[in-house]
Amino acid sequence: MNNRKLQALRNLAERPGTESEGKLAREILDRLERKLPEDDSEATRWFWFEKYLRTRDMSDLEKACSFPNYCDCGASYRTPKCENLTLHSKIRSQTVELFPKGTRIYYNRWAYEPNSPGIVMGYPRDAERLWNWMRIKFYSLKSARNVPVYSRSGYHVSIEPVNRPELQK
Repeated sequence: MNNRKLQALRNLAERPGTESEGKLAREILDRLERKLPEDDSEATRWFWFEKYLRTRDMSDLEKACSFPNYCDCGASYRTPKCENLTLHSKIRSQTVELFPKGTRIYYNRWAYEPNSPGIVMGYPRDAERLWNWMRIKFYSLKSARNVPVYSRSGYHVSIEPVNRPELQK
């Protein structure tokens, strides 16, 4: 049901022509409002997307696509990119302080073996876009790679090897 029909039902429920019209409009509104999910979950997105496919109402598509995204810093945002630059720069400077160039580290993320040993070679120049990345020369590879080292769950690099139960978290 599109927004105009929903608004017409609300108007009819508030100022009915007859008492039975008002009662019926209130019942239909109650049924419809019970069907509408309120949270920002994946199920809610699918609900609005399926509704868009049935009705072709663009406002339903906007609702399906307008939920917040989550940045690696932990903040949620609805704009094309996270604008929490102060937290990004704080995490970046903390990373540089904790893991200076030449430090032997162990990496635990992506397609690499758990506790992959390597040496910090540097940091990407594009600090605004790649604030949570680091250039690492892994012992198992011939050349250095840029890899993400920070996300909402914390750092993916450590000075000491991490045991198996801690990696599960």
